[in-house]
Amino acid sequence: MLALCQALRSQTASNPPTISFIGTGDDTERALVEAQGLDYYYVPSGKFRRYGRGIVSELTDIKTMRANARDAGRFLIGQKRARDILRELKPDVVFTKGSNPSVPVGLAAAKLGIPLVIHESDTVMGLANRILARKATAIATGFPVKHFDKLKTKAELVFTGSPIRPSILKARPGEADKHFKLSKLPVLLVIGGSNGARPINQVIWESLSYLTERVQIIHQTGSNGIAEAQAILKSSTNKTLLKNYHPAESLNESEIGPAYHRADIVISRCGANSLAEIALLRKPAILVPWPGSASNHQVVNAAFFSHRGAARVIEQDKLTPHTLEHEVLQLLEQAGDRKRLAETVSQLAKPDAADNLARLVLRTGGYDA
Repeated sequence: MLALCQALRSQTASNPPTISFIGTGDDTERALVEAQGLDYYYVPSGKFRRYGRGIVSELTDIKTMRANARDAGRFLIGQKRARDILRELKPDVVFTKGSNPSVPVGLAAAKLGIPLVIHESDTVMGLANRILARKATAIATGFPVKHFDKLKTKAELVFTGSPIRPSILKARPGEADKHFKLSKLPVLLVIGGSNGARPINQVIWESLSYLTERVQIIHQTGSNGIAEAQAILKSSTNKTLLKNYHPAESLNESEIGPAYHRADIVISRCGANSLAEIALLRKPAILVPWPGSASNHQVVNAAFFSHRGAARVIEQDKLTPHTLEHEVLQLLEQAGDRKRLAETVSQLAKPDAADNLARLVLRTGGYDA
């Protein structure tokens, strides 16, 4: 979102529009948005929980049903608040990106006759965007529009790509060397999302002695993994491991860009944003899709990259210390393979994604820059 805001400002420098952000009310989100000089509003919102267990299991899980019923009430409140906010702001165009608040905001925009642009990052459209697709004026996609040829909508479909944070592009590998106190050994960057990816974390920990003899590891463990990673460091007497393993709960704006640039190999889940970053930065990657992702979108995302020879993929049920160590060692020893992966994945990048998206939003809103 912030990358889009920067592109919007850049393209309308002579006549800048007012940009407002409607979010969840999260304090961290609010601080990030307000730091960019944007007006911040929030709507109550909930999520519809579904875990791919089959309709009987879904309908008989009392805990899930209660949570969904509670959030249904929040959604109704959010719809009214979204309408009130949009009546106050009177925007020329509304943009949403599939987050929980996007449904009440998008439906409110449609109800008030405000042009609506939605963005789908993944190869499989999420539930929020499927709800809004019939109401949208335009739909921007992070993957080629052929993935959405069965979508029932009258909206214009445009393959814009997925914007990535500008700070990532501006970073330099030397910043990572200084921050993490790295040597000249190759670097393995492991990223698994804000909560972490337990199966990936576990295999990394079981492989630490082997891997740290060959690479330095920058490991984003997530909030659910940092305590165990720190305990491993505290209890270890392996000097090589202690020197070459660098866990962090999360990598902030000043850390993730340098870490990407310094990395020789990236291990990642298959969310669209991570894949866009990997492609744009030309990184050889080992992808481990999360099989529990909504509509199985991570598996389909991974297949898109794998079928084009743009990444190595290990399915989660086949992820073991042996399979991971084999893939890492093979890429370390075969510089040609790393180069081919880098060149191939770069062909999937959309470096002008933020500008593409900004142009679509401005055109849909009839904005004259």
